[in-house]
Amino acid sequence: MHDGWMSWNGHGGMWLGPIFWLVILAVAVWLAVSLLRRDDGWPGQRRQGTPREILDERFARGDIDEDEYKRRRDMLDA
Repeated sequence: MHDGWMSWNGHGGMWLGPIFWLVILAVAVWLAVSLLRRDDGWPGQRRQGTPREILDERFARGDIDEDEYKRRRDMLDA
């Protein structure tokens, strides 16, 4: 009738468990590596820009006026 060589509870299905967990582990490692290699780091984490980018953002938001922006930009370019 059924000798068990292809059943899940027989010896034939024993190799599927370790392969399943290896696939799960590989997906987890791939996901972690892909998140770490993104430019902005982990999701929700803000990427720290260069000093010039930060200065440009502050000026664009209106945190500093044009004179302050130009003075600091010239200091960075020097």
